Amino acid sequence: MLRHLSMRTRFILAFLAVCVPPMLAAAYGATVVISTIFERNVEKWLKETTGFFVGEINDGATEATRVVSVLSRVLASNQPTASDVDVAVKMPAELLVSSGYELIVIYDATGKVHYATRSVEGVSGLPHAAARSLFRMTLENRPVLIAGAIEPFTAGSSRFYLLVGDLINDDFLAGTKGASSLDLQVFRIDGDAFSQVGGNALTASDQAAAARAIERLRRTGEEMATDESDELLMTIYAPMKDAGGELIAVVRCGLRASERLFEHVGRWPLFLAIFLFGTLGSVLMGAVMANRLVRPVKNLTHGVRSVAAGDYAQRIPERGGQELEELASVFNALVAQLARLRAVEAEMRKRRQLATLGEAAAVLAHEIRNPLGIIKTSSQFVRGRVPSGSSEQRVLGYIGEEVDRIEGLVRDILDLVRPRELHKVEVSLAAVIERIGNVVGPEFAKNGIAFEVANPGRDLQVVGDPDQIYQAFLNVVINAIQAMPDGGRLRVDVENAGGGATQIVFSDTGPGIPAEIRDRIFEPFVTTKARGAGLGLAKVQAIVDAHGGHIRVESGPGEGTRVVITLPVVEEELVA
Repeated sequence: MLRHLSMRTRFILAFLAVCVPPMLAAAYGATVVISTIFERNVEKWLKETTGFFVGEINDGATEATRVVSVLSRVLASNQPTASDVDVAVKMPAELLVSSGYELIVIYDATGKVHYATRSVEGVSGLPHAAARSLFRMTLENRPVLIAGAIEPFTAGSSRFYLLVGDLINDDFLAGTKGASSLDLQVFRIDGDAFSQVGGNALTASDQAAAARAIERLRRTGEEMATDESDELLMTIYAPMKDAGGELIAVVRCGLRASERLFEHVGRWPLFLAIFLFGTLGSVLMGAVMANRLVRPVKNLTHGVRSVAAGDYAQRIPERGGQELEELASVFNALVAQLARLRAVEAEMRKRRQLATLGEAAAVLAHEIRNPLGIIKTSSQFVRGRVPSGSSEQRVLGYIGEEVDRIEGLVRDILDLVRPRELHKVEVSLAAVIERIGNVVGPEFAKNGIAFEVANPGRDLQVVGDPDQIYQAFLNVVINAIQAMPDGGRLRVDVENAGGGATQIVFSDTGPGIPAEIRDRIFEPFVTTKARGAGLGLAKVQAIVDAHGGHIRVESGPGEGTRVVITLPVVEEELVA
């Protein structure tokens, strides 16, 4: 079955086979570490939060100590009678209530309440001495906890005790409502029993858990205890004792598990999440690596198919590692060698064709010239015997002109297939271009063509046959004239191209060369003209090749034509 899979798919499967087992172990280890750290941090945060709340209660009692001390001194300095104590304390008590203190009580050693801001049902549990602590009381038929302070004072000859404090109830816990994830309760402890005096109501299972935690705190004396809850992620219980060291209250603080931040922190969901993300990352990494490894092979396959289809210009990027880069380099070198061999083969085939054409042209020239000579001589003889200006003389003139045209065509074919021997000398390009301008000047004027020569004062020298170079340039100029029957501009630029060569660029403003013959313009007998054999550019290329140069044509529809001829310069020019 694997043999039907692509190389990329095999790479991905192999990558998964290597990565999945370590990913399982890593995911499990990460899950254990993350969940353990998370639980420890949650426990630490809850303990700090619970400690902060306990501190707030103690701070309230401490603040009440300062208030009750000041108030007791005020009462002592006023020296009220025992019967006027309630009147003396009423005004400052009302001020304290308005400033936030919920309970002010004055009682004597017999337990009789002389003044209270709330309905107090007995003070038998309150001490008869100065104290700062939590106190158990019953207000309005409800058991409550008071965070406050007691200070004794004397009125007349009687001893009284002043209590100032705050109720620990839902109003006291209202500041924690903003923390939506926090669940807080306060329990009053009465011997083996306990009752909730503030916070959200508990379920039956949570009440049982609270009973276990309170019993453990009572038995062991721990500073804090933890317990499980059905609705909370974690729960912390903190004991609070009175001035005598008796356990009087317990603060319960928990973190709700229903919050979105914590609802998926369980070990198995966390393990699955880490494993799936790790596996997804492995698949993506495998795909990337497979793509990096397979792409060079695909490029090589594409290159081989392109070369097999005859595209020898195909090259593939040399990347993908040392071995693949070396293979791509060898492939590119091989294709380049094949392209050179193909070019050499095409050149040899062309030379064989020209040689065959030359032999045929020589035979045809011999067979054609003799009859043409007889025809031409006979037409001239007959033309001399007919009256001047007659229709017969005009017809005989046409015959002579056509004979001359056929002779010129035969001569052009012979020049193409059997080039004349070169007589190389130093040739002044400026002189050749000036000669063309003088010879073809009337044709420029006749056709409304502006002839321009760039850098006319610069004279570059090339090595070659001056007549053939002149013939090559002249053919290019004639083609440009024929391409601009309605006028235009022909510009010649001569410049040193470097590397021991000079460039001669002929630029016209004609209509350009049609796309269908642009790649065949140097082939013999390819032309767009109604009259013409299509040998002009073929002959130009033969002359340029014979001089060791090269020629190229740049043209587009409506963009004109640029013929660029490159020829070697003389050694003195190179030295200069």
